[in-house]
Amino acid sequence: MRLFLACFAKIYEYEKFQKEFGKHFVGNWTKEENLHITFAFLGDVKEPSLVQKALEGIEYPKNKRIEFNDLELFKNSPDVLYCTTNSKDLETLHKDILQRLEFLKLETKEYIPHVSLLRIKDIKDHSYTEYLDSFEDRKVGFIKLNLALVKSTLSDNGPIYETIAKF
Repeated sequence: MRLFLACFAKIYEYEKFQKEFGKHFVGNWTKEENLHITFAFLGDVKEPSLVQKALEGIEYPKNKRIEFNDLELFKNSPDVLYCTTNSKDLETLHKDILQRLEFLKLETKEYIPHVSLLRIKDIKDHSYTEYLDSFEDRKVGFIKLNLALVKSTLSDNGPIYETIAKF
């Protein structure tokens, strides 16, 4: 079972957002119902119950609203448009999750809390940097901290997500 740990996100005026950025980029937008921030990608897990047991009683500020206030492109791979935040709560939760799931030997790399919005295939208009800069310190969307174990099934129409546990 292909699993990850996440909180689902809401982006303000997502359709308008897609239309405006569509003037600059060609690519695949994340379906609105699939927008999320990933805390840990677990990959293929044979016994999800072990993950659930390891995360029982995890403490974090449940239901805390965290705003995303910046849009960026990944520096080493400018083919993903994402929104981000500098919330320390997300980094703390990420570290706690990794400690509790050490037995899975997950790949660890720099954690950048973000919601992927668009996988860019082509740039139509290189003036996008000015437009992108206009979103600095502007509320783009939010999450309410509610950690979920999510099953991901890949299909021809994109991934299908199913929450199998909440913590």
